[in-house]
Amino acid sequence: TVFGYTYAKQTLHYVEVPLIVRFFFNKEGEFRPNVFVGPSIAYLTGVSNKVGDSDWVRLPNYDNSFNLWDLGATAGLGFNLLIANETRLLVDARYTYGFSDISKTSDVNNQAIAVTAGVSFGF
Repeated sequence: TVFGYTYAKQTLHYVEVPLIVRFFFNKEGEFRPNVFVGPSIAYLTGVSNKVGDSDWVRLPNYDNSFNLWDLGATAGLGFNLLIANETRLLVDARYTYGFSDISKTSDVNNQAIAVTAGVSFGF
């Protein structure tokens, strides 16, 4: 409880697959900034609830309350930085907005902000 009120949290677990088209500002060079955009589709794989100080509980039959599929759009900015021969550091930030109502009882949409980093290398 916080200030005499019991809080509740709900987490929805998705597997999301974005189809992204990436536009680079330059074809070559050590630093390659880019923008990207595309649709994304997500599938709900589970729902968990937590009330107050209790443990997380996975909900059975969550498909009675939630739509299983979410169609959305993803857009963002990124860059590739050459750090060695045929090896680049990749960093991007993206925003995803779900167009589908995730709840069967009210108008609620998914929104997400993500920052990713990785390394690409040639064989």
